[in-house]
Amino acid sequence: MLETLDPATSTEAEETRWTTDRMRGGYMPAVRYFEAQPMRAHDQDVQYLARKIIRTLTTAGRIDCDSEEAVVMGLTGALLKEIRLEDALNEEARQILLSHSSTMARDNITGLDMFRKVKRELAKKKGIIL
Repeated sequence: MLETLDPATSTEAEETRWTTDRMRGGYMPAVRYFEAQPMRAHDQDVQYLARKIIRTLTTAGRIDCDSEEAVVMGLTGALLKEIRLEDALNEEARQILLSHSSTMARDNITGLDMFRKVKRELAKKKGIIL
């Protein structure tokens, strides 16, 4: 479900999460440049996906393993580590954008493009492959 922002009743923090459209003279409804609370994959969901991947690969003869469950646990751990790493990167990028929100609004810079640029630069700086 998409949300809308009422400029008359919104707080400053809420406004920083929304892009402005100066050409139309107001806020673009239902457009946010990042999610305040991103969708989180539960450990069980990740484990289910890891199990499906391992079973598909073993059935197709692409891999051979003595203990399928051990491989599933290893893959689950690796996937969860990557998910948490990207969550931390997203949060850091979001904090940087929030600290520069007034400049972005003044210069009419869209949040989504800037979020992607900041995230890409942070990943490059930290040696993370997206």
